[in-house]
Parts: sequence; C-alpha cells; structure tokens
Amino acid sequence: MSEEAKVSKLESVVVRSPKLRPRTKELYVRCIRSFVAFAGDNPKKWTAVKTQRWRDRMHERGIKAQSINIALNALRFAARRLLRTAVTFADEVEMLPRKRRQTTDDRTLTYGEAQRLIITCAEQRPRDLRDAAMIVLGLRTGMLRFSMCLLDFNDLGWETVSGKTIIEQLTFTRKGGERHTIKLDREMRKALTPWVEWLANRGITSGPLFRALSRPRNDGRIAVGEGFTPDGLYRMLRRRAERARIPDADKINPHVFRSTFLVWAQKAGAEPYQIAAVIGGKTEDSAGHGHVLAPANTLIHNFMPEKKS
Repeated sequence: MSEEAKVSKLESVVVRSPKLRPRTKELYVRCIRSFVAFAGDNPKKWTAVKTQRWRDRMHERGIKAQSINIALNALRFAARRLLRTAVTFADEVEMLPRKRRQTTDDRTLTYGEAQRLIITCAEQRPRDLRDAAMIVLGLRTGMLRFSMCLLDFNDLGWETVSGKTIIEQLTFTRKGGERHTIKLDREMRKALTPWVEWLANRGITSGPLFRALSRPRNDGRIAVGEGFTPDGLYRMLRRRAERARIPDADKINPHVFRSTFLVWAQKAGAEPYQIAAVIGGKTEDSAGHGHVLAPANTLIHNFMPEKKS
C-alpha cells in the first residue's frame, strides 16, 4: 500500500464512521490533514513526540486549548481505528488544560463550606445520618431535590466485594421521568451506608430511602415517617447552613447541589460527557478521547471530615 493510500485511509475511517455527525466528520478531516501537513505523510514518522510538537506548535500560534484538544481527539479517533490498537502514538499526548466557563450564576459552595455542613452532622443522631447522606449525595452528583426525594430502596444497586455487601450504584429519576444510573464513589458510599444500616436495624428495607423523623420521645424512641418531601429537604438544608454559619444561609436552597457540582466538576477538569455520566442527559460521545475517562464525581475532592479515632 502506498503512503498516499495510507494517509487517505486515515481520513476515510472518519468519513465512514457511523458514530460521527457530518459536521464532526468535516472538522475531524481538517484536523487530520493539518497533522499530516506537519508530521509528513509517512506513517512510520507519526510518533508521540511529533504529535506533541504539533500540539505545541498550535499553542504557540495562539490557537485556543479547546480547539487544540478537538484536533487531538480527531487524530486519536482516526489512529485507533486505522491501527486497531488500544493505545496509539496520539493517545500518549496529553490534552491541554483549558479554562472552564462557569455555567451558572447560582450560589455555589466551597469545599470548606461543604465540610462545615457535614460537621453539623457530627453527633451521628439518626437525623444527622440522614442529612449527611443527602448533603454528600447532592453535592457529589448534582441531584435535583425532587429526584432525591423520590429515591427508593429498590433504586440501590448492591454488590459483594471481598465477602462484604456494599452499595455499588444508584438509579434515580430525572426530569421527564428518564431513569439514570450512577456508580457511587467512596465518599458517597461512606455517607449513605450508615443511614441505610440505621433504617435496616429498624426493619425498614423497602419504600422511600429518605424519611421524615420525629423528635426523640421521652423514652428516646424516634418515629420514622413517610418519604422526605422537597420542602422538608429545603428546610433541612437551610437549617444546616445556618448552623454552619455559611454566608447568605437564608439564600441556600437544594439547587445549590446542582450548581456546586457543576462548578466543582469543571474545576476538576471533567469533560462534558464525564459530567453527563453523573447527572444524565445526552452529550458528545467519548470517542476520540483515547479512552473513556471516569465519571465526574470521582474527580471531586473529598470534603468529608475524617473521624477522630
């Protein structure tokens, strides 16, 4: 096969791909032609070093990081399909970090403020276990309050690891009734498990996951009510914010879960499809990124205070 034929084949894998839209194909082909013009038409010279120089040259010319990353994605997409290997010369080159545009003007929390919210739950009373679970779940997933209040025991996905049964995933209802499953990270599991175990010890293993709780009676017993309402979640979060002395606590509402999650995920460098893997919804396919990256919640720092031994 001639070198020219190989170059044409590099472009043709993009043109023939059923996964790419016509506009994306056109863009990817232009990017590939740019690479070949820089690196030459001999595939033997298509190396990670040459690719990195191509990337750096674009950066020196003042091309935006987002556009450079698209070009790298195009090359990865074509190279992996032409060479039929999991890792190619293009996969070895890192994409450039880019400034993330904050997609919301809503109130968001800092990691310190989130930690102070959890500290208000340090007494580990039943309502502390419940509230901590809801706060951590909300901030690490951006879950809307109606979705959280609809959670049911049947939405929990269990898995046995090293002889121990753990909560591995969670399925929730999005707007429009669409169901979406997310994989729990260590922090979410750590916050949710004590609440689930407390309910199980009271014989509650079905029905609403988050419940209204009465104040302790004279004998110390606590009555477990029906499912927690969106209004109840609003009041709980506001009380916790006031106790944590968070500025503008009177303006804190459950939408802070979504706005904070988006900002934290963007600052952690999450791609749109990594965010969509958590909150649901359609976005650009991960093809062309070299490999599928972890969901955005796994990139967010742990803000849960460590328990004192």
